[in-house]
Amino acid sequence: MNATDILQILISGLTVGGIYALMALGFHIIYAATKILNFAHGAIVLLGGLLALTLIEYLNLNFFLVLTLILIIGWLFGFFFNKVIIEPIKYLSHGIQIICLLAVSMVIENTAALIWGKEPLPFPPFPGSVHPFSIGNLIIQPQFLWIISLTLLGLVVTQLVLKKTLIGKALRAAANNATAARLMGIDIRKTYSVAFGIALSLSALAGMITSPITFAGGYMAIPMTIKAFTGSILGGIAGSTASILGGFLLGIMEALTAGLISTEYKEAIIMSLLLLILLVRPQGLFCNKIQE
Repeated sequence: MNATDILQILISGLTVGGIYALMALGFHIIYAATKILNFAHGAIVLLGGLLALTLIEYLNLNFFLVLTLILIIGWLFGFFFNKVIIEPIKYLSHGIQIICLLAVSMVIENTAALIWGKEPLPFPPFPGSVHPFSIGNLIIQPQFLWIISLTLLGLVVTQLVLKKTLIGKALRAAANNATAARLMGIDIRKTYSVAFGIALSLSALAGMITSPITFAGGYMAIPMTIKAFTGSILGGIAGSTASILGGFLLGIMEALTAGLISTEYKEAIIMSLLLLILLVRPQGLFCNKIQE
């Protein structure tokens, strides 16, 4: 395997890693705000892809309109999710919360299977992304450029909202010290709803942009939740930037493992590395190195 092949693998890893970074950032936002591990995260990724497919294929809506609608639907569903599902369980033990959220994930996944079918559905390519092009010996899929561009846009906008706006500062204050934030007049319940709105918008976006690669639908909720959790833990679930880097690193590790060793052992090797990191450095690889 030559340098071009390695570079091709790295490009693929960055593309998939960007999707994982979106999910990992959403996972971090919810955990930072509520200290809840959202094990229904992957179900929103599933719904994002299926709803985008429905809007594009069956309603013939414009791609950019669909992109906007998916973000809005994810935001609104985040508020609904917090109110109906999270508030009744947020004072229960972490173990019971995880079981409840896994049950919610299974309900969403099986309901989606009843509506759209059990098999993954092909997703139309994004505008202008049908024919690949080459740069030297590298073959570039325009679809990858779409994914990377939309991923980076989503990550940058989210980071700006979290760090430069009043609502983002309120959310971070509530995450750092809920009691002090409440004394300063911050409505904690609203910040929780905002956290879920942002996180589930990112998950719905991830579902839309990953569908041309993996297809839409199928039984992907739990695998996607595991990817979000792994990426966030790998970088450091306590930090937003660390979680993003963890997602990108996970994608690169997966691509290198599949390309250099075997796709059959990809999941086993990644999970083994995750266990090693949890044992040696449970705070994540980047959390102590990056000032949030």
